[in-house]
Amino acid sequence: MGRGLKNWQQRGQVGLMKQLSRLQAIVVTVLVLGSASVFAVEAKALAGKYTVTGKNPAGNEFSGTAEITHKKGPTVEIVWKIGKRTTVGFGKLVGDTLTVEYQGAVADREGKAIYEVKPRGKIIGKWHTKGVPGVGTETMTPE
Repeated sequence: MGRGLKNWQQRGQVGLMKQLSRLQAIVVTVLVLGSASVFAVEAKALAGKYTVTGKNPAGNEFSGTAEITHKKGPTVEIVWKIGKRTTVGFGKLVGDTLTVEYQGAVADREGKAIYEVKPRGKIIGKWHTKGVPGVGTETMTPE
């Protein structure tokens, strides 16, 4: 009878450990998924004027302005003015990721940018112009 009780206790402990492991996995999953979706923004909330700073793929710093206009649903239009150059792009916001395809005044200056929208409205990302080696960085700060 002592051996049967001991086996039963061991099986109970193993079962309890498996349940705790499952519970830990569930808690970790909820925390990871929950933290990824804590901040949600709608595209229309991005509308406004921004101060722009960044570095081009060659490492040179630049600054200027951008204006974001909400179009429809998750779509926005962005007009950048950097020095004498104007660039226009259209983007789609999914969660806190804004993906933009843009084209400069010169037809061959097209590219893609991927930004992360931060909780206080700052938009931080990287961009690449087709045919130009390297990646640039950019921060748009609401005015």
